[in-house]
Amino acid sequence: MTPELARYLEEAPAFHPLLPQALALDKVYIPTRYPDALGRAKALIVWGTGSGVGKSLLVAGLLRHFRRLGLKAAPFKAQNMANHARVVRGGEMASAQWLQALAAGVEPEVRMNPVLVKPFGERGAQVVVWGKVDPFLSGLPWKERRPHLEAPVREALEGLLAEHDLLVLEGAGSPVERNLWPD
Repeated sequence: MTPELARYLEEAPAFHPLLPQALALDKVYIPTRYPDALGRAKALIVWGTGSGVGKSLLVAGLLRHFRRLGLKAAPFKAQNMANHARVVRGGEMASAQWLQALAAGVEPEVRMNPVLVKPFGERGAQVVVWGKVDPFLSGLPWKERRPHLEAPVREALEGLLAEHDLLVLEGAGSPVERNLWPD
């Protein structure tokens, strides 16, 4: 265990008074790559109250923090709707996840953002899966895309989980966006 990680774990109760009780639970994991330590965290998710509330910046900060603790961490956002993209090996990904990967000290890759939706016009969107434009999915109504996207997202997530100590997942918008509920 690195000295930084040991100090973090010792000081953690000062940051959150319920952490000692949480550590007693066998389903709560502390981020570490050491199998003999307190446990094994694989993911931390950041949700917000909506779009544009600072989730991406918070995730970048957390990733830099975990990097400084000596963890091999990476970002993950299953689907991002943005016209700001970066070209990486394998195709393109959202700029936010690209920047988060840099903060984590890992090479940005398309698995960190397996689905990128690039809106155009009132109702159209170009769908990018694994870094490449998918014309078939781009032509489908958004509600019909999900069955086609679940497998690539799951594959990307499982691959990253296997290779990193910790993933910091960023939610899209808000987990309770009323505008997306069925009427």
